[in-house]
Amino acid sequence: MTAPRVVLALFAAMAVAADWPHVRGPAYDAHSAETGLAARWPEVGPPVLWTRELGPGYSAFIVADGKAFTLYQTAAGMFLIALNADSGEEIWKVVRPAQAALDAKDAEEARRTAEATRSS
Repeated sequence: MTAPRVVLALFAAMAVAADWPHVRGPAYDAHSAETGLAARWPEVGPPVLWTRELGPGYSAFIVADGKAFTLYQTAAGMFLIALNADSGEEIWKVVRPAQAALDAKDAEEARRTAEATRSS
């Protein structure tokens, strides 16, 4: 079985784009203030900037300060990785071991985050 590949496909204009620091964008509304973007993808798809092999994951990417961040998982654990947004090169990564179970503290933090989100 081959490892999944992450493909970051961006138009050249996106190389100098503003940060996308949250899953739904800077204003949490899934809208970009960028101008000059294509109205639709070319028939063959957008140009591929780089690809990178990671493990499976369901996390979106966020981009800030020239870095792309995401989560992925392997048999060794779950990784948070920072990549150079222009080249895909690894800047750093941290791992939570696979055997580490979700403990009560993690569940409590998740509950508080969910409640804060609903009340804002």
